[in-house]
Order: sequence, then structure tokens, then C-alpha cells
Amino acid sequence: MHRDARAYRTTLLIAWTALTAAAAYYMLHDHVPARIAIPFTCAAMAEIAFYLAPGFAYTRGLIERFQPLAARALAIWITALVPYMIYSTGTGTFHWRSFALLAGLTTIMAAWYVLWSKKHSASDLLFLAVLAGVILLKIFPRIYIELTPRIPAAVLGQLMWIRLGISAVLSIRGMGGIGFGFLPSRKDWSIGIQQFAMFAPVALVCGMLLRFAQPHPAFAVWWKGVALACFTFAGALWVIGLSEEFFCRGMLQQILARRLNSAVGGLVAASALFGLLHLPFRHFPNWKFAVLATLAGLFYGWAYMRAGSIRAAMVTHAFVVTTWRVFFA
Repeated sequence: MHRDARAYRTTLLIAWTALTAAAAYYMLHDHVPARIAIPFTCAAMAEIAFYLAPGFAYTRGLIERFQPLAARALAIWITALVPYMIYSTGTGTFHWRSFALLAGLTTIMAAWYVLWSKKHSASDLLFLAVLAGVILLKIFPRIYIELTPRIPAAVLGQLMWIRLGISAVLSIRGMGGIGFGFLPSRKDWSIGIQQFAMFAPVALVCGMLLRFAQPHPAFAVWWKGVALACFTFAGALWVIGLSEEFFCRGMLQQILARRLNSAVGGLVAASALFGLLHLPFRHFPNWKFAVLATLAGLFYGWAYMRAGSIRAAMVTHAFVVTTWRVFFA
């Protein structure tokens, strides 16, 4: 446990250092005012600390010491409001209506498995629907007021929403079979890379047939391309991949497989729903992207099934997003 606590503190220190360096860069190079950059950085530091907590046994154990479940849900709910309060009061964008909306949404999610204590797939599916609905409706940009394009304030709400959902599922509902974690094992890396290698030619052929994308490298200088690839991969692995694989594979696919009494049936059904969630991408309805997302979901889901862990699917997902962002976006 002490080793896990050290790992959490080390990871947090690295993340905070990188965030502080990025904030200093934007303030000096892009002339972002300190009155915006400093409150955002402080709020982001708090959010990162909370975001990492479910991924480490030590910090998750601290949350799960709260008894009864209602007290645990209250603790999780309070942490959901802290980054908003830091950012909004620091930048002068606090508004009671926005706070009430945020408090209401987070109360629903934090208390979901306390009020609906029976472990039933219907409650899980409805939980996922609410979780996805808030993101698709783009509610957080209305709450976290953006004062400059260089500081995407809404990301604070999106990160909060992800870890709030994860904490509710792991620490209140106690759902297993997900294989959640930030660091993929050697087996996860191996399976994830294999699935990416299998999906890449399929995606290339389908993308060309659908006329969805043409090669268009997003860099002119090699070192910029490497930097873009590294940052994109990290974000895709620990934010996009982590969240989508947790909820779409770890939860949705597992639930549907159980309901359909078929692992393959769960894989296909979850992949189809995953594709439909991508219909609003750039414009609605974006059927081409939905088709490609459905195909990708099959490979992500198969990685999850093979490894018994969403971390393998996260690896596949991160390679797909990075390849798209660097060579086709």
C-alpha cells in the first residue's frame, strides 16, 4: 500500500509539473492573462488529483473508507464541485445558475447507485445513457465559461464527469470485470498493438471506400510530428481511451454480453451503439464516421475480451486516435 501511495504521489507530481510548465508557456508565449491562467491551472491541479485517485488502490481505498454508501457518495460529490469553485471564483465567472446545474447533475450521478442499490442491468444502462447524454448535449461549455480559446475551461467539467462516473461504478456500485487502471501491463500492450495492426488496414480500406479521409500529415517538421504524436497518444490513452473503454467496453459490452448470454453478441451490440454515439462528430448525422467507429469498436472490444482488461482496448484506441490525428486530420 505504501508503494501504491508513492506511485500516486509521483504520478501527481509529474502531472502537476507538466501542467505548470504548459501554463507558463501559454502565459509567456501566447500572452494568456495570469488572471485566467492561474485559476485554471489551480483548478486543473485539483481535478488531476481527483482524476487519478480511482486508478490507485491507495487513494481509492481512502474513498471507500467512507461508510455508509451515502457518505461515500457525498464525498465524491463534493470533489466534483471543487474544481469549478476554484476556476469560477478565481476568474469571476461564478454564477449561481451554473452552480445549481452542476450540483444537480453531479448529485444525480454520485447518488445513483445509492438510491438504486440493486445491481440491475437496467439501472446500469440508464446510468450510461445519462452519462453520455450530458456529454453529447455539450452542457459543460455552458457552465465553465471560456475566457480565451487557449484555455479550454470546459475540459475541467469533462474530466470531472469521467472520473465521477468511474468512481460511482467502482466505489459505490462495486462493479467488477472491467480491469481498470492507468498503466497497461505487458500483456495489455501486446494485445492492444496486435489489435491495432489488424484494424489499421481495415480502417484504411473502409476510409477510402467511404471517402472519409485522405492522408494529410499534420506536421511539416519531423520533431513537431513526434511531439504531436506523443502528446496525442498520452491524451488518447488516459482520457479518450480510458473513458470510452471503461464505459463502452468495461460496462456496456459486459452488460450486453450478460443480457444476450453471448460474448460475441455483446461485442457486436456494444460496437454498434459505440458507432451511433459518434454520429454527432463535426456534423449530424455523420454516418461515415459512425461506420468506422463501429468497426473500431469491434477491435477495441475484442482486445478487451482477450485481455480481460480495458487497458488493452485503451492501447488500441490510443494508437488509432494518434494515427488519425497525426496522418489524416
